Amino acid sequence: MEQPGENSRARRIFRLTAGESSRQSKPRSCWLTGSLTGYIAPPLQRAKQTAQIICENSQIPIFYEPRIAERDMGEFQGKRWDEFDTRAFWDYAANHHYQQAENIRDFYDRVYNFLDELKGKPGRALLVSHGGVFAPVSSYAGRSKKEDNLIDNLLENAQAFTFVI
Repeated sequence: MEQPGENSRARRIFRLTAGESSRQSKPRSCWLTGSLTGYIAPPLQRAKQTAQIICENSQIPIFYEPRIAERDMGEFQGKRWDEFDTRAFWDYAANHHYQQAENIRDFYDRVYNFLDELKGKPGRALLVSHGGVFAPVSSYAGRSKKEDNLIDNLLENAQAFTFVI
């Protein structure tokens, strides 16, 4: 049984290989070994903890990058998805502007800016992030389109994907 604070869930999550659910755990392989030159995570507590767990037995450095932080939810922070219009919130084409929440196009621009910079550097990196960041990364890599609503393309918790940028 998992004990709170032991990070056992995160340890289990990162034994997964690409596309598996947390119920189909296999030993670490493919994307955690080989020619990685760094781990990149946003400077948010949960992402930092996860990155530390992933690389705990490696000499590969962790770089903290604020541009891959989750979208600022603003006035919707802490609300359940059925308490506000999440489809509109993640609709790139609609381009809604909110009082406090980050505009979706500003969010994509922030992540794209980082990916443009990363693309010009040598090596391979493992990005550790929250689920919403998957939308612009997926679009940038050609797996989806900006116009695809994240709600229609949700990741299951702890899914991993390999992208070439």
